Amino acid sequence: VGCRTTQQRNARGKGIKVFAIDGKNRDWKEIQCLKTEEENPSYQCFDNNKDYLYSVHGDFTKVSSYRIQADGTLVPLNTIDIGGKNPVYITPDKTNQYLVAATLQGGAVHVIRRNEDGSLGEIVSHHDFPGKKAGAVSFAHQCIWDQSREYLFVPTQARGVGYGQIKVLRFHSEDGSIEETDTYISREYSEPRHVSVHTNNRWVYLINEKGNFMTYLDFDAEKGKLTPRQILPTLPDTYTGEGQASASVLDP
Repeated sequence: VGCRTTQQRNARGKGIKVFAIDGKNRDWKEIQCLKTEEENPSYQCFDNNKDYLYSVHGDFTKVSSYRIQADGTLVPLNTIDIGGKNPVYITPDKTNQYLVAATLQGGAVHVIRRNEDGSLGEIVSHHDFPGKKAGAVSFAHQCIWDQSREYLFVPTQARGVGYGQIKVLRFHSEDGSIEETDTYISREYSEPRHVSVHTNNRWVYLINEKGNFMTYLDFDAEKGKLTPRQILPTLPDTYTGEGQASASVLDP
């Protein structure tokens, strides 16, 4: 379980917590609180074999690796500086050779090589999402695979200076390079945040943080193209208050 730890976030987290979960009655028991040197170990992923854990450090520019021991506890391996500010999402590629991280204020995705011992290697490529003016960025909030794990969907937010959109990126596992194949531009001020992908690899669901609506899109995996089909509000029509939608998840 990740957390925020900094005073700037008004956070009370102490580090990454590991819990043992009783398979019968579902009781949780904390077995480790790993107080990391780097602050805000906020979002994690496993490698494909679930032997290693990787964490971004929100608001900073760091990513860390950990070995998972037989009892579930973590042993730190290394931390690298990827150069992009506020990494918020990280995921392994299908070959388990690379990790891809999205940086929010960095406005980019970064491809990191995995070493044989599970530690983090060098940055092999990155892909920037420019804003409307020189020096501005579009804020990358996620980098999630299609079902073939050939493509990445990257929702980016405008926040007044960039573009609200989904970028479709083809990933080349031979060398970790990235090729852009499509852009879906969202409604102004809707602020796309997260997508989920159906198991048929055709239906894609985008949640829009400020717009408080979900966009349904068709995905053509042969061409790497998205086509929007429907928009549906996530709040009832009688609700008049503030709202911020955050994630899109498909049930099994």
